[in-house]
Amino acid sequence: MIALAVVLALLGVGLLVLASLNPRRVWRRTAAWQFSNPDAVEPSDTAFGCGRVFQVVAGIGMIGFAGFIASVGFAKNSDILPRVQKAAAELSTKDGGLLWEQTGLDTAVNRALGDNSDLDQRLSGARAFQETTVVRYNVTLEKGKQAVCLVVRQGKLLFSSPYAGNVYQPEASAKPGACTPES
Repeated sequence: MIALAVVLALLGVGLLVLASLNPRRVWRRTAAWQFSNPDAVEPSDTAFGCGRVFQVVAGIGMIGFAGFIASVGFAKNSDILPRVQKAAAELSTKDGGLLWEQTGLDTAVNRALGDNSDLDQRLSGARAFQETTVVRYNVTLEKGKQAVCLVVRQGKLLFSSPYAGNVYQPEASAKPGACTPES
């Protein structure tokens, strides 16, 4: 995305430079050679003026759009930790607790992360889920950039049911960097 922003900005600057040049001289050097009598087919002052206005508007528009694209890309890269911290806080205050099983926890994590299609969360570690009281998720931006470790612990047992299993109040936290066994 940043490369696209740079290309658009360069094209916009090029249009502004072109608009600052004398349009009649540019026409003489680039297009007049095609005609046997260039003075007879030379565009009017209005045509040159409209071309210059178009170049200025298009140049400013391209530079503005390039800035927008760059700012959106920067915002996504810079706000991953607060987004995951918000998800951890939501998981920690989940009303009614959480059934401690893999599918339920994955669903709760996905809901807590919300509509963050640019985030990729993956379970970290190879232990069997039933044997652990701590589950770690590596949450990254697309292509694995900007890792944040979302750690979810069982927390306090709220109730146990022979049919549904154990329901816990999870404790979640987010830390910058990829998950490690110590996190």
